[in-house]
Amino acid sequence: ASRTEEPLMPPLPNKMNAHKLTSQEVWKLRRWIELGAKGSASIGRTPLKWINPAKNLSPIYSLTLTPQDDYIVSGIGNRIEVISLTDANDRQSLVDPELKTYAHRDFVNAIAVDPTGKFVASAGYRTVKIWERSEPQLVQTVPASSPIISTARSNNGQFYAVVNQAGKVSTGNDKPVANWDSGLTQVSATAVDDLGKTVTLATGNEIRIIDLQKPAEALTVAVTSPVHSLIFWDKKIISGHADGVVRVWHRPEGAATYVAEGTELKKHKTAVSKLELITTAPVGLIAFSADGLVSLWDLASKGLKNEWSAGADVTSIALSGDRKRLVSVHKTGRVVVWDDKKKVEREFKSPVAILHQVKRSVENVAISKSLSAYSKTLLTAADKNVTDRKASLEKAKKALEDAKKAFEATKKPKDDTAAALEAVKKEIAAATETPELKKKLDAAQKAFDPKLKAFTDAQEKSQRASKTIKLEAASLKKGETEQVEAKKHLELATVHVKKTEAGLATLNAEVAKNTLRAVGVRFVDSQRLQIVTDKGIFEDFNLSNGLPLGTNIIAAVKQCAQVLPLTDQKVCLIDSAGAIQVVDMSVSWKLRSRLGPADGKLAVTNSQFVNRVTSVSFSPDGKTLATGGGDPSRDGELLLWDWKAGKLARKIPDAHSDVILSVQFSRDGKQLLTAATDKFVKIFDVATGKMVRSFEGHTEHVLGASWKADSLNIASASADKTIKVWDTQNGSQKRTISGFGKQVTGINYVGTSDNLVSSCGDKAVRMYQAANGKNYRTLNGAENYLYTIAVTRNEELVISGGQNGIVRVWDGKTGKLLNSIKPVE
Repeated sequence: ASRTEEPLMPPLPNKMNAHKLTSQEVWKLRRWIELGAKGSASIGRTPLKWINPAKNLSPIYSLTLTPQDDYIVSGIGNRIEVISLTDANDRQSLVDPELKTYAHRDFVNAIAVDPTGKFVASAGYRTVKIWERSEPQLVQTVPASSPIISTARSNNGQFYAVVNQAGKVSTGNDKPVANWDSGLTQVSATAVDDLGKTVTLATGNEIRIIDLQKPAEALTVAVTSPVHSLIFWDKKIISGHADGVVRVWHRPEGAATYVAEGTELKKHKTAVSKLELITTAPVGLIAFSADGLVSLWDLASKGLKNEWSAGADVTSIALSGDRKRLVSVHKTGRVVVWDDKKKVEREFKSPVAILHQVKRSVENVAISKSLSAYSKTLLTAADKNVTDRKASLEKAKKALEDAKKAFEATKKPKDDTAAALEAVKKEIAAATETPELKKKLDAAQKAFDPKLKAFTDAQEKSQRASKTIKLEAASLKKGETEQVEAKKHLELATVHVKKTEAGLATLNAEVAKNTLRAVGVRFVDSQRLQIVTDKGIFEDFNLSNGLPLGTNIIAAVKQCAQVLPLTDQKVCLIDSAGAIQVVDMSVSWKLRSRLGPADGKLAVTNSQFVNRVTSVSFSPDGKTLATGGGDPSRDGELLLWDWKAGKLARKIPDAHSDVILSVQFSRDGKQLLTAATDKFVKIFDVATGKMVRSFEGHTEHVLGASWKADSLNIASASADKTIKVWDTQNGSQKRTISGFGKQVTGINYVGTSDNLVSSCGDKAVRMYQAANGKNYRTLNGAENYLYTIAVTRNEELVISGGQNGIVRVWDGKTGKLLNSIKPVE
């Protein structure tokens, strides 16, 4: 600190903006040391004073997708939003109740969603918050008294009406509203008005209009053809008849009852069994007859706008709000989606759960094949190694044979010259040395020396050849052992491929059985269809691509025969015995817990986190949460949490020497991939916390890292404007991808493929083939620095966010910008 010798402390410049000590400060430090450097062993933290971030600062540092690829969870400034991918207007904010309107006091640095999609982890300064999604709630139950023979819902969706076999009429919404004994046991159609106060019943050749507050004053309308369907239309009544005609009734001023208006919609040849009013302009009418014909009418012009032949086995229908899709439910339980061109767009025959199993099985097959191909590569290398070792051993044997022959050939010349030299020495010893004898001795020595050298060299060469044989034999033995292991590895991999393929075949056979057993549907939005099965299970599908989304099982609901969608995400379910259950399907999020601060408090002065938490990841089994962060320029903090219990399970010391910016579990959950500002990428064993491998090569902060699904490779993104692809088995660097204008801030492998998608500070999203580094697509349209990237498993959608807080969604197949979702004001 006195700066009189190396190393100078603090070094200048430094990342902490620390200044050199003044002479007075150095003297105080020296004197303190001389006095024994005594002081408190504990370090107290000063309580923080918080200032809300400026409203115009709303960077997106992290976003991710739910496991079903149906929602985006994004940190926007110090807020968190959950945005539907089927309807961007369906968005919810996560709010810490102690902060009133925000999720965190500071910027949200990282986001992760657990494998079930029901929990979100968000990271901020010295804290991680766990958010929990609500489950559907049963809000009303009316016990069965008699099977229901006729049902209806009001045009505004706020009320349902049912009539049972005993003639009892019941209306309600999320609670029972009215009951009345009609005395009618042969009701063929029912309707209820938007106030839930007036009910219309059809029986025989009559229509009865009953004010439930004054049922004795019921009005009666005589009809010539029996009525099979009824609805209210403003102050009018529309009826569908056995003769296939749709008629309109009104009540003239001062008239005793309703009379025919004169409007007759004629298209159907069989009884019109269902009518539904479309209340959005222009007001329309859907009519459905027993032969499966569905007609769409404009009530203002009384003109036919469209029609579909859905099939005689149709039990119920639904029309999307934009009138571009018709959905029909069939007796077999399958659901068919028709476009406005009268063609089948797609068909749903299997439950979401089994379709998700198929999706996972397809991924498992792809991964098992990738691992099998890798095993073949190892075996090929092992076979070549054994072949080479055998060749080397044979070569060594021949070299030894040649060396021995050469050695034998040097013995006699050496022995002969040695004998001649010895004879001269004896001759000299027996007589006085003379110049002639000296000359003779030199000549004998000169003849002996090269022969001795040749003998010695041949001997050493023979010995080396013998050692080489031993080494080559050992190498061959080792290679043969590795070859046996490689063969076993390939055999196991081959068996695993067959096993995963058999599992997929079994699931596909199950899918082909048409086991959905749907009884009703409702449009959650224009792209999300919710199907209700006979067991009362709610199955959600994405209409734009046909993919399964979520499943909701309400424990109290065991069976369903009819479905009446209501407003405010409520659904009325009616079972075969006549019981009525109303379920609230709306979703909300609440703060479940906080990790880090003592007792889960909001204050972070005393926290288990040393500084900002910059990365989070749930394990594949959902039991463990990994968090990365650290003290800048001092330490990289890597922690594993039993997040449900709110306890720290393991701290991995000295994981990195600087802040960890990315953590990600491997697909099997056994390893953890980390990337940090110390320029290193590392893999840790989750069970022991020990480092498995370290990857060095980046020259600046590593901002992100991603596993390939088979775990054989990883990719890392860095502030050095490169992406690097690494071999996790030997630690080698396979490829460097460059050409970026600024820092590469995010990286993800796509599904089980070898494709990569990256975000960059130069405002571009790029897609690469990791095998050859080819940039096969660039997604433009962002207006500012990008920090984060996400992609659906099938590469259908790519999502990114950056400095200006706008979430952008691209078509991953074409690169077209589909949506720019601005932050909520």
